[in-house]
Amino acid sequence: MKIDRNIDNYIITHINMLINISTAICMQIEWNTDKTLEKFVYAAYLKDMAMKLLYYKKKHFLRSTTK
Repeated sequence: MKIDRNIDNYIITHINMLINISTAICMQIEWNTDKTLEKFVYAAYLKDMAMKLLYYKKKHFLRSTTK
């Protein structure tokens, strides 16, 4: 089994899984209004956008300190 360690693919996959899991939970507990589901989708994107930003800042910092 080949594991893709590319950070971009990981983040996209992670966002999709988080959206699917959180919306499924919302449906089970009957929080299934359009506005509620939309908020969970936005939360998944915002959380991982912050994670991606931190990754690139760290990567840039490490690159600039090794020169």
